[in-house]
Amino acid sequence: MPIVLQKVIINCKMKNKILLKNVKFWIDRNVIHCDFSSKFDKKLHKAEIENLFITIISAFSNGKYKPLLIDLTGLDSKKAIDLYKLLSSSTKIDSYALSESFIVKSFKVKLFLELYKLISTKILPNNISTNLTGALQYSNKKYIEFNAYK
Repeated sequence: MPIVLQKVIINCKMKNKILLKNVKFWIDRNVIHCDFSSKFDKKLHKAEIENLFITIISAFSNGKYKPLLIDLTGLDSKKAIDLYKLLSSSTKIDSYALSESFIVKSFKVKLFLELYKLISTKILPNNISTNLTGALQYSNKKYIEFNAYK
């Protein structure tokens, strides 16, 4: 079932934020940010999560490819790993985003996901970091590379 964006946009110091299903989205400097609350319901089906992301990415991107920065630090390790697997393997989301950068709260989770990334088949480039700075650098680099020759 497609998600219809209602007026859930919160204007916060000139940044439009959308809060849906305990996931906060906003765009800042050509990067679409996504922050999962600890109250996020992991029981959502893959199709529901994909539709949520596609709807938000489409609303923020204006038809242009933008990197997606996904903050999983508000979740416990199991939820973070499960969401990484779902989001990083979604070919539907891949066709809307330029790249994906994930922030996790521990080096242990990062290492596990890096190992998983080695054995998975992934089309869209992604990065796993334990801090915002590294994730933003990766996202900005991908955006600059993609738009360098336009």
